[in-house]
Amino acid sequence: MIAICKLGCRGRGPGLECIPVEVGCRGFVASSTSRLLKEVGIRGQAQRKTIKELVTAAERSSHWLWLKRKETVWAAK
Repeated sequence: MIAICKLGCRGRGPGLECIPVEVGCRGFVASSTSRLLKEVGIRGQAQRKTIKELVTAAERSSHWLWLKRKETVWAAK
């Protein structure tokens, strides 16, 4: 997937860069996420809030998958 993103960015100018961002299913935020937020100008309290929101979204998504693990068909409500 990262290779596809890099190919999409290549040739579109010097201002584009492919930066992988990792947030684990149990809410672990890798240093790449903090680095990206700093690069786009999100720092301090805004950075902490954004990371907290990412953690919450990852944990809620993981929990939803766990609840749906035995269903053969997943459908949005």
